[in-house]
Amino acid sequence: MQFSRHRLALVTLMLCGAPGAAHAQEPAAPTAYDDESFKERLEPESLEKEKASLQQEAKKGPLSPAKTKRLAAVLYHLGDAQAALLMLGALSNSQTNDADTQYMMAALFELTGDLERAISTYEGAALLAPDNAILLLDLGLAHRKLGNYDGALDAYEKALKRDPNLAVAHFNRGEALERLDKTEQAITAYKQAAKLSPEYARPYVALGKIYAELGLYKKAEQSLQRALRASPSETDASYNLGVLYFRQRRYRAAVQQYKQALESRPNYADAHNNLGVALDRIGQRQEAMTHFKKAVELEPDSVDGAFNLGLAYLRTGQLKEAGAQFEQVLQMKPDLPEAQFHLGEVYYQRGRTKRALGLYKKALYTRPQDAMTYRRMARAYLDQDEPEKAVTYLEKLTELKPADAPAHAELGEVLAKLGTPDADERALRMLDKAQQLDPESPAIQVSLARVYYGQKKVKPAMKALSAALSLDAAHRPAVLLLGDILEAQGKVGQALKLYQEASEASPTFTEAYYRQALLHRRAGDSADEKRAYERTLLLDPSHVAARAELGGLYAKDKDLDRAESTLKAALQTDPSYARAHYYLAGVLAQRGDVPAARDAAREATQRDKNLGPAFAVLGALSERLEDLPAARDAYRRALELSPKSSELAIKLEAVEKAMAATP
Repeated sequence: MQFSRHRLALVTLMLCGAPGAAHAQEPAAPTAYDDESFKERLEPESLEKEKASLQQEAKKGPLSPAKTKRLAAVLYHLGDAQAALLMLGALSNSQTNDADTQYMMAALFELTGDLERAISTYEGAALLAPDNAILLLDLGLAHRKLGNYDGALDAYEKALKRDPNLAVAHFNRGEALERLDKTEQAITAYKQAAKLSPEYARPYVALGKIYAELGLYKKAEQSLQRALRASPSETDASYNLGVLYFRQRRYRAAVQQYKQALESRPNYADAHNNLGVALDRIGQRQEAMTHFKKAVELEPDSVDGAFNLGLAYLRTGQLKEAGAQFEQVLQMKPDLPEAQFHLGEVYYQRGRTKRALGLYKKALYTRPQDAMTYRRMARAYLDQDEPEKAVTYLEKLTELKPADAPAHAELGEVLAKLGTPDADERALRMLDKAQQLDPESPAIQVSLARVYYGQKKVKPAMKALSAALSLDAAHRPAVLLLGDILEAQGKVGQALKLYQEASEASPTFTEAYYRQALLHRRAGDSADEKRAYERTLLLDPSHVAARAELGGLYAKDKDLDRAESTLKAALQTDPSYARAHYYLAGVLAQRGDVPAARDAAREATQRDKNLGPAFAVLGALSERLEDLPAARDAYRRALELSPKSSELAIKLEAVEKAMAATP
C-alpha cells in the first residue's frame, strides 16, 4: 500500500504492489513569469490621497491624458478595475493612437478575466508601439492564460526580436516550448535566460525539472541547487529538489527540502502532501498524518491528499476515518480503482465481506490486469466459504501472472478445499508448478504439506515440511503446521521441543512461545506456562489470547487483583474475546459479586456459543441466583458440548427436579 503523488504505502496506507500504488511525486508545473509592467504596488493610504487629489482636480476641469491614466492606475490598485476601464475607454475614444492607453486597457481586460478582449487590445497596442518588447511579452502571457501556447510563443519571439537580452522573455519562451513538448528548444531558451540573468532562479528550476524528467538526475540536482543559491527562498526549487530526492529514494533529504519549501510557502498543499509521503517512508507516520491532514484542509478537493490521508488512517487501523476519506475520493473521482480497492479493504477489515467484494469488482472493471485485486477477491470468497469462486479468481491470476509461484501455490491450496478427486489432482499439479517456478521457497513446501495433510496423507506432509525446514530452519508456518501434526498424533513432547528449538533459533517467534505455554498447561507445569505467556506478551503486548490465559492462571493462583486487571486489559484490546470474559466471570465469582460474574459468563457464551466451560459456569451462577430456567438452559448447552460429562448431567437433573417441584 503506497501513497500518491505519491499516491501511500500506505499506504498503502496503502501497503506494495497493491492498486493505489504511489505515482511518482510530480514536480511543480512550469510557470511563466508574469512581468506586469505598469502595475507597481503602492501603499493604500498614499493611493487614497492621490485619488482624492486627482478627483478634486478633475472637478475643476478635464484631467490631462497623463493624469487620467494615472488616476486609472490608482483606481486599479485600489481594486476598482471597472472604473479604471471606463476612464481609459473614454480616453481611448479621444486618443485613438495612444498605445499606452490601449496597453493599460488590455492589462485591465486581462485582470478582469476578459482574455479575448485583452488579446485583441494588446495586439492593437502593439501595432501602435511595435518596438515595445514588454507589451509583446504581456500579449504572450495573455495567450498563455487562454491555453494558446502557439500564440504565446509567437508573441515572445516577437518581443525577443525587439530586445534579445530580455531574460524573462527567454524564460517564458522556454515555458511555452515545454508546454508544446519541444524539450530541447525549451532547454536552450532556459539556458539563455539564466545566462542573461544569473541571479534569476526560475530558469534553473525549469531546467532541473526537465533534467529530472529525462532521468538526468545529477544535472537536475545541480540546476535546482543553483536556483537555491540564486534565491534561497525559491519555493519551487526546494519542492522540485524534494521530488528529485524522493525519486532517488533519498527520503530524508526529500523531507528537508519539502520543509524548506513550506518555510517560504506554509500553505503549499502539494508540499504538505509530498512531505507526508516522504515522512511515511522513513517511519515517521504520526508526523506524516499531520501533513496529510493539512494538505486536505488546504485543498479539500485534492484527490491525492484525501487518498493519502485515507491510506494513513487505514495503516493505523482507523477504519472509520479511512473509509470516509476513500468515500470522499470516490465522490470526486468515482472510477478511481485505487480508491475502490482500498475502500474494499476497509469494508473487508470491518467484516463486511460482500460490500468489499463489490468494490473489488469495480476496481477490476477499471483495472482488469491488477494481480492484487484477484488475490483479494479469492481471499474474500474463501472467507464466505465459497472456494469455487475463489478458484475462479486465482485461475485468472495465474493466467495473468504465469510465472507467479505463490499464485500457483494459493490456487493449489484452494483447489484442495473443494474435496473432489479431480480438484485434488489439480491442486497437486498447481503446487508442482509452483515448486518448478521457485524451488527454493519454503512457503510453497508448506502449501504442499497443507494439501497433503488435508488429504490425510501424513507422511508426504511431513516430508514437505522437512523440505521447508531444510530451506529455512526457522520458517514459522512450517514450524506451526508441523507442531499441529505432532500434537494431533499425541507427540506432545516432540511438539514442545520443536517450539523451543524454533524460539531459540528465532527469539522473536511469538507464536512459538504461546504454543509452549499451551503445552506446558497440558503437562500441568503452571510455572513454565506462566513464563511462556509472559514472554509472548513481551514480544507482542496485543496478544489477547496470551493475556487472557495469563489472567486465568492468576485467578487459579488466587491472585485476584492481578487476574482482574490482566483480564480487563485483554478485553480492552479485544472486547470480543470469549475466554477473557469466561475467566473474568470466575474472578468476580470468587470475589462474591455473583450478578457481575453471571453477566461476564453470559457475555462469554454470547461471544462463543461453543465454549462449554462458560455455559457450565453460567448455569452454576444462575442457579446461585435462583434463576432456574436460565440455569437449565445453560447446563443443557454445556451438556450438548460435553455429552460424556456426568457432573453436568447430574446438575441439569437437579435443576429440572427443582423446577418440577416448584409450584
